[in-house]
Amino acid sequence: MNDKTFIMDLTVEEFKELIRSTVTETPRRRIVRGIQGIADALQVSVAQAKRIKASGVLDRAITQNGRVILTDADYAVNLYSKTIKTKSINL
Repeated sequence: MNDKTFIMDLTVEEFKELIRSTVTETPRRRIVRGIQGIADALQVSVAQAKRIKASGVLDRAITQNGRVILTDADYAVNLYSKTIKTKSINL
């Protein structure tokens, strides 16, 4: 197979290999919904999750439209753990 080969001349296996070689998998993000989702991701109580959200620590991981809160859980855990390590905030 070279650059001048027509797609219709490829076997199914050659076509699959071509697709696999050109497509890279992006890591899937774990998205959680609401304060309960934040609490579950951070393994804290709902009250503590509310305080953490209000503090602004997770602002880069949270998307909020009205009352709907969507959070990138892995990114939130990363931000929270950095904050806890530096103890720069009193939660």
